[in-house]
Amino acid sequence: MSAKAWAVIPAKCFVRGKSRLAPVLSERARAELARAFLEHVLAVIAASSAVEGVVVATECDEVASVAREHGALVFTGACGGERRLAHIVDGALHDLGSRGVAQAVVLMSDLPLLAPADVNAVVGLLGGALSVLAPDTRDEGTNALALHLDAARRLPTCFGTVGSFALHDAAFAKAGQGIAVYRSAGIALDIDTPDDLAAFRRERDAHSALAVASRATPFGSSAIRLCPADLAGHGIGTARLA
Repeated sequence: MSAKAWAVIPAKCFVRGKSRLAPVLSERARAELARAFLEHVLAVIAASSAVEGVVVATECDEVASVAREHGALVFTGACGGERRLAHIVDGALHDLGSRGVAQAVVLMSDLPLLAPADVNAVVGLLGGALSVLAPDTRDEGTNALALHLDAARRLPTCFGTVGSFALHDAAFAKAGQGIAVYRSAGIALDIDTPDDLAAFRRERDAHSALAVASRATPFGSSAIRLCPADLAGHGIGTARLA
């Protein structure tokens, strides 16, 4: 069994996130959605048996407050100005490594289908690989990356760059590091575009129907729902926590 890891979640201010959803959601609705997604990911990590601690990397006081409410530490050391996502993640990973943490898993903050089993599986694969990649639905972005924090072997990440999944794969392979790839709907669906949000809504409805039949709650302890009063012409509503 692989040792436990620390989780790193980079997160923008809620009001700045999800700008590509502007055609279908108001600024307030986008902020509510971003907060609901982050709270869901934090709740999932708390339920994971493979994670012993979590750090939220953010420059935003509101995000930091939510993180602390969920028992997470907050890293702001590399988050000022217009720093790239990779720089922010690398800063948090370096900070953890300097504190003696052996391995970590980076998770995006907008994974509404994420489940504890996904987190456990990604971290578990570190038992036989130096790094684990989990792509998005298009095999373009990297929605999760687990890695050992040995400074001699850790490479800079490629988060925030178009095609980061392929870039991570190529960089780790070139360095001779054993790579595992984990694929699941729980990690693959991140919410960037109106099409992503519509896909989530379909999945949510399907899970909700199963949950009614089994008396279970979909999406863990903080179910993410969209209001019944959908926005005209889009079938999408604002986010709420059940």
